[in-house]
Amino acid sequence: MKKETIIKLSSYIFFVALIEFFLFLIFDFKISLGIVYGTIFSVINMLLLIEDIKRSVRKKIYSRRGYFLRYVLNIFCVGSAAFFGIYYFIGAAVGLFNLKIAILIFGRWLGEDEFNKGR
Repeated sequence: MKKETIIKLSSYIFFVALIEFFLFLIFDFKISLGIVYGTIFSVINMLLLIEDIKRSVRKKIYSRRGYFLRYVLNIFCVGSAAFFGIYYFIGAAVGLFNLKIAILIFGRWLGEDEFNKGR
């Protein structure tokens, strides 16, 4: 994945998080903070996944270490958010899904950019 695509996907993730932040700000500020917290972990997970894919393509071997590390980070994110309350927990869970939401919404344009530039 090219650096421009990574930056574009990260900006889409933060755009979705910004919309969710202001949307959930109506209900409770802790949900909005949880969304920011979960989004940060979502971007870290994306970067770790990209590195794992690059490593596995280079070495032709799948490593379970990266897979395990990403799940430990997700558990840490949700577990630590649970200590701050249910609203923070819900916000962090929604924030972790921001990568998937951004790919679902903006994935078509990301794929077209990569395809049109000739990879």
